[in-house]
Amino acid sequence: MVQQPAADQPPPQLTLYSFDRPDPKAPHQKQHSLSPFVSKLQFRLRHAGISYSDALGSKPAAPRGKIPYVKFADDGKVIGDTSFIFRELSARGLVPHEGEGDDGHGKGEGVCLGLMVEGHLYWFLMYERWKENYPLLLESGPFCHLGVGMRHLATKGLQGFLRATLWFQGVGRYDFEEVKGFMREGVEVLGGYAKNSWERMVEGGEQRKGVFWILGGKKATEADFSCWGFLVGVLVLRFQPALRGMVMEHEALVEYVKRIHDKYFGDYGDFEKLMKDRV
Repeated sequence: MVQQPAADQPPPQLTLYSFDRPDPKAPHQKQHSLSPFVSKLQFRLRHAGISYSDALGSKPAAPRGKIPYVKFADDGKVIGDTSFIFRELSARGLVPHEGEGDDGHGKGEGVCLGLMVEGHLYWFLMYERWKENYPLLLESGPFCHLGVGMRHLATKGLQGFLRATLWFQGVGRYDFEEVKGFMREGVEVLGGYAKNSWERMVEGGEQRKGVFWILGGKKATEADFSCWGFLVGVLVLRFQPALRGMVMEHEALVEYVKRIHDKYFGDYGDFEKLMKDRV
């Protein structure tokens, strides 16, 4: 079902189709997505002030079978894959070109950092979730709103598909200790960027409580949408405790995620409470 805007809000410019994972105890409470790509897209839209409504997506209906996807309100055009969605938003003049910064940190560094997150750390996230923490996903994962029988069937089926995907991708051939080593390397890179950016903001005489960007510039870059989309799910969801523990070791990373959440996702609730509850 498409979520309707409040009476005092303008009609949405597009509909965002994604996964649906309602909390049985609070079905109307917004939750950060299981998918880093959904969170990435939501952040991009909110950062640009683009109004959107949420709806349950379907892989058969999705372009290339990929979720999330969007449908534009003005012409009904449907586009999938966040990279193509970002390009379309740019072509329509709704966002700056690729979210590029303004201080010499160009598109290249941001894209490379984003690729490390989406093409490297993402697979280790999936490994920990679907090979190490299946019982948690069965209890409160993507099919938690289904009855017990259907929940077991759907979750087991998805696990089988994802484990096969991980094997053919290559990550599934490692043991978990090896995977954790790769995780730590990636998290330390992100932690270093966040720490440098945070310290730079303070040295520049700016308010320590404000939002800061991962590359240390004045504006968000491509890297911020990818990094924040990945990190927020790691911190507020409970399906990847090892990876979460590594992120929690970096105060600047936690602050980075919290401040963006507080500015752009305040309607999702208090961030510290979300981290404590970890649905």
